Amino acid sequence: MRTHIKNIFLADDDNDEVVFFKDILGKITLETKLTVFSNGEKLIDKLKEIDSPPDILLLDLEMPKLNGIDVLMKINELNLLSTTPIVIYTVIKNELLIKKSFENGAWGYLIKPFDMEDLKPLIERLLIVDWQNFTIPDNLEDFIIS
Repeated sequence: MRTHIKNIFLADDDNDEVVFFKDILGKITLETKLTVFSNGEKLIDKLKEIDSPPDILLLDLEMPKLNGIDVLMKINELNLLSTTPIVIYTVIKNELLIKKSFENGAWGYLIKPFDMEDLKPLIERLLIVDWQNFTIPDNLEDFIIS
C-alpha cells in the first residue's frame, strides 16, 4: 500500500532557513513534497489558484511584502484554507505575536530551535498529527509547539 505524501507549503524568505528545513525533511522517514514561497504575496497568489490545498502550511512571521500575520488575515479574508493547518514557524518568541497568530487563525506556533537535532522531532510531530481530528488549543500555552 502506498503511503500519502505530505504536501508541505513553507513560506520563509530566509534561504538558510529553507535549506535547514530541507535538510531536516531529508532525515525524516515520511515522504514529503515541499513547496517554498519567499514572501507572503507569492504564497497568497498560489493559494488562490490551487485546487488541492497543502496538508500543512508553515508560515514565517518576518517576510517581505506580506508578513506572517498579514498572510493569516488575508487567508481568513479570502477563505482560502479553512481546513488546512497553519503553523507559525519562527525564531521569534514574542507574546504579542503569539497572541496575534492565535487570534488570526493559526493552529499552532512553533519557535524554531537553532539546532537541527532539536528541530527534527518537532517537524516530525507536525507531520504525523491527525489534523482532521485536531482541536485548536483554547489557550496560548498549549498553542506553542515545543
